[in-house]
Amino acid sequence: MECYNCGLKLPADADRCPRCGQRFKPREQGPAPAEKTSLSDRIKGLFGKPQ
Repeated sequence: MECYNCGLKLPADADRCPRCGQRFKPREQGPAPAEKTSLSDRIKGLFGKPQ
């Protein structure tokens, strides 16, 4: 395999180029961030307005 950023020859299982630092494999993803509520929904929750 060859680094598509700098052209250095690399082993096929390389995850990063030692010359330029280019990543070849995606980083492991953690849990998805929780969906945020809108500002208006948070204000409604503070003041107890019925929906």
